Amino acid sequence: MRELRYPDYVNTEAGARFTDVEGNIYLDYLMGFEPIVLGHNEPAVREAARAQMASETVYPLTHPLEVEVAELLVDAIPSAEIVAFYMWG
Repeated sequence: MRELRYPDYVNTEAGARFTDVEGNIYLDYLMGFEPIVLGHNEPAVREAARAQMASETVYPLTHPLEVEVAELLVDAIPSAEIVAFYMWG
């Protein structure tokens, strides 16, 4: 019987799965401890990040995309009335 344990080293990842350096495939039920809810190396997310980085990445004042995201969050979360973005440094 194979010992059940979390792998020591990850080699590749795609979607909800990753492969360790020994070639074993795992379902990543932790998904990066939650920030990777769309999966590892998701093409749509990768392309959106690439497009934004080509545009610019840090703005000193509010950007129109922040308003768009805030409106989407308020629509998606019934109890949300206000959204605020903070930078932690």
